[in-house]
Amino acid sequence: MKKFSAYLASALLMVAVLSSCSTSPEDINVADLEEPCEYVDAMEDCLDAMLEIQDGVESYDELSESDKNRGQAIAKKLEEIMNEGQEKFGRNEPDCPNNEEIQRKMRLIR
Repeated sequence: MKKFSAYLASALLMVAVLSSCSTSPEDINVADLEEPCEYVDAMEDCLDAMLEIQDGVESYDELSESDKNRGQAIAKKLEEIMNEGQEKFGRNEPDCPNNEEIQRKMRLIR
């Protein structure tokens, strides 16, 4: 029982550490993406970050300079992900579980 408790504590600590180390969309290495749905997930990460930046502001002019710069960096990364994915897998939409959510988020970007 003591060993089981030690393993459980180690597993919980590992989960806590790994979940706190999330990378920002700007740090996504497109060369590491292999499957079509990995590209879609990376796109969703970018869209989530862009929506977070625009949350609570009515226009682009209201954004801080750092938010504008970050938004531009994320948009550039999103374009890189999309272009690489299309080059690798073609223009057909992959069958991924979050396709509809991606489309919804794209419509929300101003």
